[in-house]
Amino acid sequence: MHDTNEQDHNPADGVSTSGQTAHPAIDMYGQRPKKPGMYLGLFHERTDPRQAMDDWRFNGPSIGPLQWCHTTYATRIVVKFETPSDAKRYFVHSDAPHELCIDTDMVVFNGAFYGD
Repeated sequence: MHDTNEQDHNPADGVSTSGQTAHPAIDMYGQRPKKPGMYLGLFHERTDPRQAMDDWRFNGPSIGPLQWCHTTYATRIVVKFETPSDAKRYFVHSDAPHELCIDTDMVVFNGAFYGD
């Protein structure tokens, strides 16, 4: 379980060019997920990768539950969900695995950039 005092904020409103989508029912970092399992938590959100950061910003989604998460030299993140319906909560297509985009040193999800 993630433990934080950050305010709730859902930056995921719609579909991005990478095929990611979000629904109001997605789990957010800092909240107990509805289903048990492994989650990839995204936080320290910004809308512009060049934005100067002087505070912690907002929590993002906890993506999962996952069967596995694979990273390659911080240039690639690939996840496989437990079930196709779990994937549908975050992505347009439910076929797995799914790759998350990385821009500079941040993970991109639904048009927002996450530094952590």
